[in-house]
Amino acid sequence: MRKVIIVIALCAIAVPVFAQTQFSARERLDALKKERQGVIENMRGEMEQRQAEFKEMMAVQRAAVKSSINTKRADLQKRLATIKDERKKKLVEKIDAQMDALNERWTDHFSNVLDRLEIIVVKIEERTAQAEERGRDISAVKNAIADAKSAIAASRTAVAVQAGKTYGITVSTDDALRTEVGKARKMLHGDLAAVRDIVKSAREKIHDAAVALAQAVKAENRQATTTSSTENNTQ
Repeated sequence: MRKVIIVIALCAIAVPVFAQTQFSARERLDALKKERQGVIENMRGEMEQRQAEFKEMMAVQRAAVKSSINTKRADLQKRLATIKDERKKKLVEKIDAQMDALNERWTDHFSNVLDRLEIIVVKIEERTAQAEERGRDISAVKNAIADAKSAIAASRTAVAVQAGKTYGITVSTDDALRTEVGKARKMLHGDLAAVRDIVKSAREKIHDAAVALAQAVKAENRQATTTSSTENNTQ
């Protein structure tokens, strides 16, 4: 009878301790989740701020280049006064306007692409934070994310510079107009191709970050499977 009383007493002591341990673990888990959510919200806020600042910078750039375009077109009309062929005059003016529109359209496109890529980076960061909470080695992922962010920043700089460019057509004689128009077009297309390559490089860096994260998660799953198998074999 005495032994039974001792066992009951020990259980009475153990149950509150067990409940307190469970409660403390739950509190720690809730605190970690809250902290992670704060980190995620901060990352999203910083991304939105960067995008807003870039859009503002692009708007300023657009206003400046618009003034340059108006000056360029007025100058082009003066120089075209020496050309006798009216059809050629109108064609050159049309091509000049088309080049400006093409540059604006493509720089807007690149800007939108970078916005989407940056959203992907934030999502990768969110999953990386979750993996880090589980105690996984995500150093390679963090390095890849840093490279991706640097590539996006470089791309935005390249896009902003390109948005501020204009392409003038040299006017000398009727016979030389075709060649001069071709030179201006070639220069524009070359510059756009260069910016496209920079943006493409940023996309590749983000792909590298995604791959690094996938590998970290895969290693985590493999480790969990190995641990589970070992525990089953020891039972």
